[in-house]
Amino acid sequence: MAALLPPSSRPRFGETHPLQGAFYSSSLFVDPLRQDIDDLLRAFVDRCKVALSNKEDPKPFRWYKEIWVRQKWDFFHLRCIQNPSRKSFLEVTFRCFLGSLPLIPLTAASRLKYTHHIEKISSKEPVLHRLTALFAIYTLFTSQSLPEFEKLYSLRYIPIAQDLYEELVTLPGTLPPLFDHYATYTVQSLVSRSAFVILPDSILEGYSSAMLPDSTLAIVDEASEESGKVRGKAGRPRAMDLQRRATNAVSALDAWSNNAAPSLSTSSSTLPAISSEEHYHAYKQAVAEAVDRSDIEASEQSVMDKMKQLEDIWVRQGWNVEDESNGNSSEGLRQLEKAQSTSQGLLGLSRRVNENLPPEAAGLEEEEEAT
Repeated sequence: MAALLPPSSRPRFGETHPLQGAFYSSSLFVDPLRQDIDDLLRAFVDRCKVALSNKEDPKPFRWYKEIWVRQKWDFFHLRCIQNPSRKSFLEVTFRCFLGSLPLIPLTAASRLKYTHHIEKISSKEPVLHRLTALFAIYTLFTSQSLPEFEKLYSLRYIPIAQDLYEELVTLPGTLPPLFDHYATYTVQSLVSRSAFVILPDSILEGYSSAMLPDSTLAIVDEASEESGKVRGKAGRPRAMDLQRRATNAVSALDAWSNNAAPSLSTSSSTLPAISSEEHYHAYKQAVAEAVDRSDIEASEQSVMDKMKQLEDIWVRQGWNVEDESNGNSSEGLRQLEKAQSTSQGLLGLSRRVNENLPPEAAGLEEEEEAT
């Protein structure tokens, strides 16, 4: 717990130490938050069942708001009022609510970590769970601008993985007609506010913490753990402990080397290796074909303008740009101008790999052969 408090001087009377952002991604915060989210989702599902059984007018957002206020979620922003920690506090909260949206690809470690969460998503009322999570994300994001919270740090963008964002924007189409227009309005409102910043796919683990919680507090009963064991001096590991650590390290290294060893099979279907230079030219040609020629010419002209500005700076500083011995020769600029006048432009340049080539042949071999 002490590691989660930043080093600072002794607080004055009435002041408290602010918690570091690492606290909000640990099990001390994430586990209770997920339990609160589960309670919110279950309460909304029960409210919808009662309303539909009584044949009430469908007003899902009003039902959700009643539960939100009754469970004191309207004071949620006051759980963290220290601005240095609020960024982590808000990002973790939104990420936990996003976990209640449609199931997304997870790594093997994530599946083991969140088995209970996956089961919750796949429960009997996944649609209502997802709709409640969407309402909660909208409420938390828009309530940041309320007058009572305006002095607190506000999260401008909600980090969201690309595949989960695609699930979010298509969520209204998966809902029954009773709820789809509420979800459509909520999603359109968030998108129009530019509320999201897109991260790589979930499988690439683009979040700052690959999994939540990223640290877990383990409470160990030292009396029962150490009973019957001989403890050495504090700070001095015993020889048996050192030997056990070394054995474990060697075993782990052997296991890693066996898994990481490259395959030595020589299949006839294996394609011949392609040099990195051929890869470079192939990718460069693909880019040149995909980009509009006018955009390429504009970029080349921008490069030429910057090179000319650099030459002007050298001249103002008193350098002789025509003297190649001082390293500031304008030979490079002349070669760029020559390359720009060719059909391939600056993209036709290739790096000189043979230092014995004359300067005028640097990077223009392909163009000269073509002509």
